[in-house]
Amino acid sequence: MSAEALTPLDIEAKLRQLVNDLTRAQAALRQARDLEVDARHEYERARRRALLSDKSPKVTRGGYTVAEQSAWVDEQCADLKVRRRQGDSGPGGGTGPAAGPARPSGDRPLSRRLSTAGIRTRRDHRLIHDRRTR
Repeated sequence: MSAEALTPLDIEAKLRQLVNDLTRAQAALRQARDLEVDARHEYERARRRALLSDKSPKVTRGGYTVAEQSAWVDEQCADLKVRRRQGDSGPGGGTGPAAGPARPSGDRPLSRRLSTAGIRTRRDHRLIHDRRTR
């Protein structure tokens, strides 16, 4: 759009576009959050399984320490921890729907896109509030 005055139809179209963008962003965030929670639950289940397995070092006086047992458990679950950090909870190796919503390279984060579109994020409101209370 140019620097000319916007008509009410132009404004309504822009608002509709922003609402649609926000709705898509919320859906992507919801999906990413669900995948992250699922990955965390999978990691915690694997950690409990490893901790309670027969192969786990048993902590005894003069034997294994809690730190050694914890290190062994962490080593058994290391691949899940790496996948959890990458946001991939599935065996697909980072591709497909299990890998989460893909963001094109060079695309700005959602908060940056919203703030440049004139929509204030929660972070923006916090910054404004902090400036006013000084």
